[in-house]
Amino acid sequence: MVAPFFERRVRKPERVFIPDKIVKVVSGYRHSLAISEKGNLFGWGYNNMQQISNADNYMDPENPIHALFEPKRL
Repeated sequence: MVAPFFERRVRKPERVFIPDKIVKVVSGYRHSLAISEKGNLFGWGYNNMQQISNADNYMDPENPIHALFEPKRL
């Protein structure tokens, strides 16, 4: 069972800030991942099926994180 989540629709592309120089970006249906020159991984978008991260802090049943609207270092 997945808890309800709030959706934020963007009609046009938005620039995101990532502090490192990015060397590769990949995206899925509603999420994106970026790998930096330093080897850091950043993710943003929908996480309702843990497609960005399945770390414990993103799966808390009391307060699940279903969408990351800003890139987070994973």
